[in-house]
Amino acid sequence: GYHNSAYGKEPIRTLQELSAKHGYELIELPVDAPGQEQKSQWLQIRRDKPDYVLMWGWGVMNITAIKEAAKTRFPLDRFIGNWWSGGHVDVEALGMKAKGYKASNFTPAGRDFPVVQDVIKHVVSKGLTKTEPDMPGKVLYNRSLFMAVVMAEAIIEAQKLTGKANVTG
Repeated sequence: GYHNSAYGKEPIRTLQELSAKHGYELIELPVDAPGQEQKSQWLQIRRDKPDYVLMWGWGVMNITAIKEAAKTRFPLDRFIGNWWSGGHVDVEALGMKAKGYKASNFTPAGRDFPVVQDVIKHVVSKGLTKTEPDMPGKVLYNRSLFMAVVMAEAIIEAQKLTGKANVTG
């Protein structure tokens, strides 16, 4: 299933071409925003019994889809989301009902990274965090932390290239 927007339709042409190249049947199931109503899509999935479901989702659509997959007894180890369908918020509320669901990700979750440990030591433990204290280490937090590091490095590089302390976009 995919978010019925330009974002959600991005992979369709590639998936169609891969389908022709590798000989699998592609069933396209659009989900209209915000994505809280998916019963018809999951009834079709239950009827068609696909080998895998790929979700190109966003927001509440993800949680709803995982709940519906569990309700219809679709094997969650054959349900794969893209990176916007792989946040901790997409599975935490479901607990063990989400077991087996997979999603791609560009940044790993976990607190064992030195930069996350530094955030905990220098920000969270001193009561300076603007988020819940358990957020460092979760997927979306680590994704934001990674992006902050990339932006900081870009600013440093811009300062070197321009010779200026204050740089603009």
